[in-house]
Amino acid sequence: MDKKIIDHLEEILRRHYDKNVSIKRFSPVSIKPLRTVFLIEAIKENHPAHFILHIRQRPTRKDQEEEFKSINIALSNGVFTFELIHYDISKSNPFDATFILESYIQGDNFLDRKDWFKQNPENLYINLERLHHIKFERKSTTFPDLIFLPKYKTECLSKLASSDLVDIRLLEKMFDEVLQWQKEIDYSSNTSLLHGDLHYSNLIVTSDSYFYLIDWEMTSVGDYCKDLAYFKARTLDYLYPEENQSLFDTILKFYKESFKENDLEKRMRYYLSYQYLEIIWRCCFPRLSEQWLSFYFNKYCEFRRSI
Repeated sequence: MDKKIIDHLEEILRRHYDKNVSIKRFSPVSIKPLRTVFLIEAIKENHPAHFILHIRQRPTRKDQEEEFKSINIALSNGVFTFELIHYDISKSNPFDATFILESYIQGDNFLDRKDWFKQNPENLYINLERLHHIKFERKSTTFPDLIFLPKYKTECLSKLASSDLVDIRLLEKMFDEVLQWQKEIDYSSNTSLLHGDLHYSNLIVTSDSYFYLIDWEMTSVGDYCKDLAYFKARTLDYLYPEENQSLFDTILKFYKESFKENDLEKRMRYYLSYQYLEIIWRCCFPRLSEQWLSFYFNKYCEFRRSI
């Protein structure tokens, strides 16, 4: 990093903390097309300090500024996550890109503590419950589910028409069933703050056994069942093939007691079904992933038998 960039970041940190901060080292921790993540090592008032810097070259969504603000709102409501120190979506900065500066969470990734989680799932569920109790006024009247599910159906049936990996007639029946359930969902009344990407790679476990949420790029406002369905399909089913349902039953019981909503099972049925069908669609494109297609088709069949 050149001196102009370092000076710019040091100024931001000094202004935020009202303390002297000097940057000592940048280390790239993730390099992807249009996105780079750096770990910053610094000295703050004579003590070591670490920060995460995201630099994004991709176009910024119109609503992204509101989403950045939601991170600190979650933090102020007791959700364990990082502190958003500064963001700049104008691109009129030394990076000539969108950049986000945040505090660094020291801890283990979820995979390293997955056995421990089985005995202590409530530590994560309490954090998610705090998040989902945060309510927002819904500004958008566009609901992606309504647009994408018919598209998933058309493209999956076309892609798998000559395949023997799944029962194509059963798959078509599944799509029709979920499209019918979709009509029963009241999208406008569900306004919880969502993380949007509750994948095990976005969960950090600290030394004091708290689960921290990171990577809020997909955060939005909606039904918290959407977050729970994502977590079930993309973390519990994958990491806990034998115990996934019992672990999920625990979180559903926890949410029933906390939110006291009569239609939780109906909404959960829809969002989890939608999640499975979306994954099945993703297994078809851009190229067919036979292993994961079979895995998630069977998982969905298993789930349908249970309802």
